[in-house]
Amino acid sequence: MVGGSGDDTYVVNARGDGVIEAAREGIDTVLASISYDLGAHVETLTLTGTADLKGTGNDLDNILIGNTGNNQLYGGAGNDRLDGGLGADTMAGGTGNDTYVVDNAGDSVIELANQGTDTVEASISYTLGSGVETLILTGSSDIDGTGNALANVLTGNAGDNHLSGGAGNDTLSGGAGNDTLDGGTGNDTLSGGTGDDTYIVDSQTERVIELAGEGTDTVLASVTFKLQGNLETLTLTGTDAINGTGNFQSNILIGNSAANILDGSGGKDVLTGGGGNDTFVFRAGETHGDKVMDFTGAGAAAGDHLAFYGFGTGATLSHMTGTDLYTITADAAHGGLSETFQLAGVTALDLVASLGRDVLLVA
Repeated sequence: MVGGSGDDTYVVNARGDGVIEAAREGIDTVLASISYDLGAHVETLTLTGTADLKGTGNDLDNILIGNTGNNQLYGGAGNDRLDGGLGADTMAGGTGNDTYVVDNAGDSVIELANQGTDTVEASISYTLGSGVETLILTGSSDIDGTGNALANVLTGNAGDNHLSGGAGNDTLSGGAGNDTLDGGTGNDTLSGGTGDDTYIVDSQTERVIELAGEGTDTVLASVTFKLQGNLETLTLTGTDAINGTGNFQSNILIGNSAANILDGSGGKDVLTGGGGNDTFVFRAGETHGDKVMDFTGAGAAAGDHLAFYGFGTGATLSHMTGTDLYTITADAAHGGLSETFQLAGVTALDLVASLGRDVLLVA
């Protein structure tokens, strides 16, 4: 069969069938109901029927599509796209930047080192095998994606995804949905997209990106961490004495069981120290409206502490009788500004005894 110029389609159902195409004679397709190797100058192979067949590409950028059986697809050279279909398929793209479509837990993707930058498009939960760099979750189901030891790019779909980078300097993008992103080890970049996303952070070099209006987002950090813009909640995990800092928004900061320093920064922040002797930081111009949920002062050697910065060492602290509201007033050298904050449930703090013990005034 010789199609000549134009985009030709060949139907092959016998081993003796011959397909002849010359260079630059269009984008051509073979529909084969038998195992088949593409000849020169043919770009696309689609396996038909239900038998377990093998399809092999050539040196061009091929598209290889399986049938409903358990197929073997081999791309060879070129930037190939391999889609095994519904069966449990084995796909090897060879050299080039290849793309694999995975829709069955039994699908197998084979890539060797230095065979290009390769991508898996998966409609099921999937873990990248060695030699593959990129994973894109498709569809709208709540599925998960896991990287390997390479520097991976993982992209979620419209569902609620859990993306785990593993080793390497990974880039994770959640897309729509309420996603959980865990970069793993390495210097990772995490972007949850729309939805209420959760970020698992274990390195201070992690970069977390959220845009305005993209949901209410949480960072779970096992290291000292400062919230970047448009992140609302920070929870410190583990048992190490680590610290947490908010951003310009109204944040929720939660400590772990150790002695933490929590600094809400701007906004009306809610701070919970958890276990340990914690220090709650208040800064001039950023204190009004802040709330501490679990303050327990017990002197300089034990208990929680309040640390005031920018109010001057001559600042005064007063209590609104019958409430759990307190006012810090800067000394004259610092403008005399007064700001009110709340110590939830603490209505009888001994201010005189506390100054210099539970309360630290830092110029």
